[in-house]
Parts: sequence; C-alpha cells; structure tokens
Amino acid sequence: MTTHATSLTELHEQIRTGRIGQDEALRLIRAWQQGRQTGSEGEPAQRQATGDDAAARGEALRERVCDIVTHAVSELLKVGPDDLDADVELSEYGLDSIVMSQLVNAVNDELGLELAPTVLFEHPNLRAFSAHLADTYADSLSVRLLGTPGTGPAPAPSTASSTATSAEPAAVAAPSTSPPEARTESPAPPPPATGGRFFPAAAPSAPSAETEPAPAPAPAPAPEQASPAQAFAAEEPVAVVGMSGRFPMADDLAEFWENLREGRDCIREVPSDRWDWREYYGDPVEEPGRTDVKWGGFIDGVADFDPLFFGIAPKEALHMDPQQRLLMLYVWKALEDAGHSADSLAGSDLAMFVGTNDTGYGTLAERCGKRDSVSPTGGVPSLGPNRMSFFLDVHGPSEPVETACSSSLVAMHRGVTAIARAECETAVVGGINTIVVPDGHVSFSRAGMLSVDGR
Repeated sequence: MTTHATSLTELHEQIRTGRIGQDEALRLIRAWQQGRQTGSEGEPAQRQATGDDAAARGEALRERVCDIVTHAVSELLKVGPDDLDADVELSEYGLDSIVMSQLVNAVNDELGLELAPTVLFEHPNLRAFSAHLADTYADSLSVRLLGTPGTGPAPAPSTASSTATSAEPAAVAAPSTSPPEARTESPAPPPPATGGRFFPAAAPSAPSAETEPAPAPAPAPAPEQASPAQAFAAEEPVAVVGMSGRFPMADDLAEFWENLREGRDCIREVPSDRWDWREYYGDPVEEPGRTDVKWGGFIDGVADFDPLFFGIAPKEALHMDPQQRLLMLYVWKALEDAGHSADSLAGSDLAMFVGTNDTGYGTLAERCGKRDSVSPTGGVPSLGPNRMSFFLDVHGPSEPVETACSSSLVAMHRGVTAIARAECETAVVGGINTIVVPDGHVSFSRAGMLSVDGR
C-alpha cells in the first residue's frame, strides 16, 4: 500500500505513531528529498523543508537503531523482540556485565562502531541507548542504515557584508588602541546584544552627526577577580616530583614498567598466604559461600613492614590492616624519591589524598580468635592517611577516598585541586588495595562480575 504525506511534519507523525513501516518511511523520505524545493517558494520555505526533513530522518534513524539493538538483545536473551520494552532498564531483564559486553560487541559489529560496555551504564534502556547512538553517530549511521547524509545541523549562511573569515577566536582578539577619530576602517559587526559566558553585552554605538548624543552609559561593573584555582591554572602546571609503588609481580616501579613493556600476564592463582582457594571452590549460584574463581592479581610481601621504624609497637602493627602498613611504607618511599626528608616536611601543609577501602582484615582477625587488638583504629581504612600525616607532623588536608575503581584517580584530582586552591603546596596522592579474605571473590563471582579464567 502506498502512503502519501502532505508535509514532513505529517510524515514524522506517521513514523512516530507507527502508522507506516520502516521501508515505507524510507521511501517517502527519499521521495521528499528528490522533490525538495529548490528556491521557487523562497528561502523561508526552503529552511522549513530542511528542518522538517532533518527531523524526519533523525526519527527514522532512531527507530532503525532501536530495531537493531532490540534484535541484538532478543538474540542474547532468547526471547522475541515484542517481549522487550524499550523503556525498561536492561538490568531488569537479567543482563549482567558479561551479557552487556556481548551486547555492545554485537552492536559494534552491526553498526561499525567502537563502543565500550560502560556506555550501557550511562544509557541503561533500549530507547535511551538507541537515541544516544543515533544522535552521536548520526552522520555515519545515516549513510549506513538509511543511505542518506547525516542529520546534523546545517552550517549557518554567511552574511552578505562578510568579505573574509577570521582564523582566530574572537575571545583572543586584542582591542584597538588608536583613538576613535583616527580609525578609517569599517567597524566590525557587534557581538550579540545579550551578554553570555564568552561574549559581553554589546556596547552602545557611537552617535552619528545627525543624532543627539546618547546618555552616558552606566559605569561597567568591575571585572571579577580570578579565583586562586583559575590564577594557578593559568600560571603554573603541577609537577610530579616523586613516585613509588608495588604491583602484582612487580616490587617497584622499574619492574612494573618492565612488565608493561614485555606484555607480561601478572594474573595468577590465589597464593597460599591469602587463603586456600580449594576450600571455597564451587558453584556460587548453587552453593552459598562458594566461588568458581581462583585467580587474581596479588602482590608479594603484603605483610612486609618495619613497625619500629614508624614508632609502632609490633603487637599493634599485627592488628593494623596491611593497607595501612603499605600506605605508610610507600608514602615514605615516594617522599624519598622526591628528595624530601621527614624533618624538612614537619610542620608543613603537605596533604594526603589516598584511595582506600575496607579489606575485611578485621573479620579475619576475629576468625582467627585474635580480638585483643591494642589499636581499634588499625582496621579503619579512613584513618590510614591520618596516621601518616600524624607521623610526619604535616598539617595539610588528610583524606581517604572511596569511589570504587576510580579511587586513585579521584585522589589525584583532589590533590591537584587542593594545590590549585592554595590549600596546600604539596600533596601525596595514590591508592592502596589488598585482597586478604575470600569474601570479595565469593560475592562478586555470585553476581557474575569476575572472569572464571582470570582473563
């Protein structure tokens, strides 16, 4: 059956309400493009046709992308496309991280994109995900799926008075210093009349000889003073002056760099000094407290610590979370690498921003029957940075950061921001994480968040 539309607005409505199918919509869009007005009805009509055309093509592209994504999900879940609601979050259909990765890979193959699985966390349902793809990759997907150019906005027409375009942004143009009566060139077009973030409000035009002088404008407000952060960012970058670290199969940064260069696989079976993985191995779904994952990235010497060097009694150190011990050790090494001594830093505003979390070490001590801790703060992850600040006698911000996998990155951001705001002159930033109990393996594998083969 052939459908007719008297305008693109009507065509768009037919597509939106489902009165016409995909093939018929594409036929009507192409027919409209071929018979598009060429100027006989004037420029305003041409602009209206172009806008309606772009809207119809954009809607058709979203529907086509949604069909493709819906089909991919139905294939993964082994259900019919009609059983899926485009406005329901994908997690409610039971899509875990593995299935979401498979979905993104299928969409990449079908549409020729290079999406990361994290895109589904930002656009969690079929409609939002499809609209994001259609809007973000409109040009390539329009050609691939509709056989038409992209739906992006057309460039604004140039004005008749323009004779050349400037290659420099207006914001950096230097103002003229010659007196008004000495200028002979034509004045440049004024900026928009309304003020904005990048363009100030247009100044009143100078009076001509035929008109009465305009009243003097009100005094302009004094320019805002730049904040300390803005002034710092404009004047001086941040320098990294020292580093330290220990990673799986790398006792220092040199070994870590070598592992990167060689592409070394540093994932291994759970070492015996953490737990016996055989005691916990099993089906996490059918057997509570079991995990089918026996792999991970583990550092050697997790218990290495010289408590007396840091003025801590050995018995107290035993009840300190290994993360606190390693934090103190590698903060010290980073300061040594920077050429700073503890005496030179005492009394300064050195800051500490360290990514850390609860490792479950306290529960491990309870399981072993060792509850006579002389330091109840030893198992509190938030006190790790504070302990090192106290030891060094430094008085800048001392904060733990817990934002899951981004903790170290956020700690670095906070350190740079603190320096920019003049809250401190120097900051130690980083992160520490140890895996000392099997609880994380058990819970994460039950949720389908860990790889069974460790890769």
